[in-house]
Amino acid sequence: MIKRLLDLGSDIHVKVNLRKFLDWVEEHGWYFAKSVTPLSWAANFPERGWVSREGVSMIENVDQ
Repeated sequence: MIKRLLDLGSDIHVKVNLRKFLDWVEEHGWYFAKSVTPLSWAANFPERGWVSREGVSMIENVDQ
């Protein structure tokens, strides 16, 4: 999906406000992120194991 979005010219610098309900972690609840880019969302996501390293790498390579 990330490759397809990048191929279509998605803006990797866009900043958005996101929320995600985490019901698969020890303490269930909402995770909020304000004014984040795709890379900052990935860097600060509370469960690093759910972040696609390959996807992050693709985005980082576009930015070079």
